[in-house]
Amino acid sequence: MNLEIQKWLYDILVSIQSVNEFVSDVRIFETYESDKKTRRSVEREIMV
Repeated sequence: MNLEIQKWLYDILVSIQSVNEFVSDVRIFETYESDKKTRRSVEREIMV
């Protein structure tokens, strides 16, 4: 596999892990929706 593809896939994995950490204690969507900091963190990681 090409090194660039490996780096890209690694970045995706790290972003997924970060999102998981951000929302690990959020059980209800409304809680997530009302938490601006968490919402923006997740959105930022998705953009990566």
